[in-house]
Amino acid sequence: MTLEEINTSLKKYGIKKMASKKAAGRRLIEILTELNTQAHTTRNEAAPPKKAASKKPKGSSSDSKEQVDGNDADGSAKKKKKTSKKAEFVHEENRPLAEAFRSLGGYAMKDGSGNARFKGGTYMKAAKAFREYEEVVESGRQLKGKIKGVGPKVMALVDEFMETGVIAELQEYKATFGDDS
Repeated sequence: MTLEEINTSLKKYGIKKMASKKAAGRRLIEILTELNTQAHTTRNEAAPPKKAASKKPKGSSSDSKEQVDGNDADGSAKKKKKTSKKAEFVHEENRPLAEAFRSLGGYAMKDGSGNARFKGGTYMKAAKAFREYEEVVESGRQLKGKIKGVGPKVMALVDEFMETGVIAELQEYKATFGDDS
């Protein structure tokens, strides 16, 4: 088979032209093998050809947080330690509020009763929004309509935190589950 014939076959499956006959042949074999596997698993159903995902360049691995760093004396690859990503704040003044909501969200998800896990997700989203908010949060009313997903309940909790420095619901969770935030 010529390179042009292979590229014509690959075009049917949504793959761009390839310069190397060897690489194009390998890709075509992968697609045909995948189609053959699908044909055996779904005998009576005709499966449309899948659009193949683009290949990552060699050496890049976004799935793993560990990175290869050179070789050891025995030739095996050694790995760097995992790097923890600290949350970056647009305004450091919002850190206590965001951390309180992150903690509140974590406890709500631990609770698991009723709709607590949904509340937990809402509080986690609010914490992320406060980290990324372009202004210093001074009141709940200030947030109305500015941050998607921050409704009256969250605004009331923000006001409570700004006035007292604590959130009563968070204190209740800490009393119930222990202070392991």
